[in-house]
Amino acid sequence: MSALAGQPSEMAASMRFAERIGENLREACHGFAARPAMRMGAEEWSYQELGAGVERFRDWLLAETTEGPILLVPRNEPSSVAMVFGAIDSGRAPLLADPAWTPVELAEVVRRSAARALVLRKGSAVPAGFVLRAENGGYQLLTAEAGAEPSAVALREDTAFGRFTSGTTGFPRCLQFSDAAALAAARGWAEAARLSPGDRVLCLATLNNGLCFNTSLLPVFLSGGLLAFHAGRVLPSSLEKSLIAVDATVFVAFPFAYDLLVKRPAGVPVGPALRLAVSSAAPLAGSTREGWRQATGRSICDYYGVAEVGPCTFNDGSVPDSVGRPLAGVSFTITDEAGLELPAGETGLIRIRTRSMASDYLDREGPPFAANLDEEGRYVSRDIGMLDATGHLVLKGRRGRMINVAGRKIDPVEVEAVVRQVPGVNDVFVCGDESPGRTILAAYVESESVTREQLVAFCVARLAAYKVPQDFVIVPRLPRSSTGKFSAPGIRALQQEGTTCLP
Repeated sequence: MSALAGQPSEMAASMRFAERIGENLREACHGFAARPAMRMGAEEWSYQELGAGVERFRDWLLAETTEGPILLVPRNEPSSVAMVFGAIDSGRAPLLADPAWTPVELAEVVRRSAARALVLRKGSAVPAGFVLRAENGGYQLLTAEAGAEPSAVALREDTAFGRFTSGTTGFPRCLQFSDAAALAAARGWAEAARLSPGDRVLCLATLNNGLCFNTSLLPVFLSGGLLAFHAGRVLPSSLEKSLIAVDATVFVAFPFAYDLLVKRPAGVPVGPALRLAVSSAAPLAGSTREGWRQATGRSICDYYGVAEVGPCTFNDGSVPDSVGRPLAGVSFTITDEAGLELPAGETGLIRIRTRSMASDYLDREGPPFAANLDEEGRYVSRDIGMLDATGHLVLKGRRGRMINVAGRKIDPVEVEAVVRQVPGVNDVFVCGDESPGRTILAAYVESESVTREQLVAFCVARLAAYKVPQDFVIVPRLPRSSTGKFSAPGIRALQQEGTTCLP
């Protein structure tokens, strides 16, 4: 009998749906039993060991809890993968938290989501008011002694797990996903990326992040490949060791990792086996994109996905500036503000139809999920883009980010694209800063060498005068969340501190 076989009667009673994530993972663990499933440094798990680990966590949660949801704080390590899938298989609706969240943030997420328990790595900082209930290996299960009245909506019957929005524009909101949505996302990506048992996928995104879940977790296991995690801090030297040790065929990372690798004096440490490099969350600097292409002979492929929707495109790098074509089961419609469809080549709002969409939020702290959908059930994104004649999607900016400076509307995406071209600039975030009696255009620049004079001269030559930022704040590293996106609280802190520019 394969690992995970022999379901407890409680689990059997909960199997109300035709196809579950757990069923598919059991088949993979049985069919690829002896093959390596995960690796982190010297630690390696076979598919058989993965299946057994999932079973242990599932049975532990069934014994120690009575209902979900449960907030999990996974790390990028094999045991956390087993914990995540064990929790999904238990039917306890795990909510995957960001390991970078503070105890205060975790406590607030528990309140908003009405989570019944919290699972942390031993040694982690515990939110106030939580008590230890049980332990399993390196993990501990905690429950709240008492707390504020939760603000969650009812957990849907078909919810398999929850993931959170990035929190770029506010406190992260929990999204409910069904088994069917997750499997559609995984199969769509696995097919487009041509994943196979021979693939070795090195992923830097955290387990809670959609980039990892949709490209490197379930898709890899359903394909029989190897999922490798990077051990330690993300530094050029340690990344080199991981890439060489894994001999990755697929590399999934955020732009800052590609920046680090391209700037290595010794060159980009990738072997001939690498066939696909995927980036997401933020635009790549032109110098990084070109440096990677020159060093490896391959393009970095931008991934387009939306937290509420899942993975949307696969990019083979054949069309410059594109994020690729829609995955199987995904379709785009470009419309004007009134919802009228626009022809190919015209720019407008991106509306998305997909089988991998979330089913609801799990809190009442903002508009309901249905507010994101149009009358045809399409998700109305905040992204602006256009479809070319071949169906490739090109992103043009974000709805709602237009900045009003002295009566003129300025698109920060346009300004950011110019600033990123300045030699020595790693990244930039442009926004409107409130000054006494007026709004000024400010650019927060990540660089260790560029000067304000260089930035001004470059922008003046390429932008209308009113689009040139009036304030440049230059720092060695811009604040980011664990997903690689800019941190709204961090940027606000820079604004309030009035950070001094470099000379």
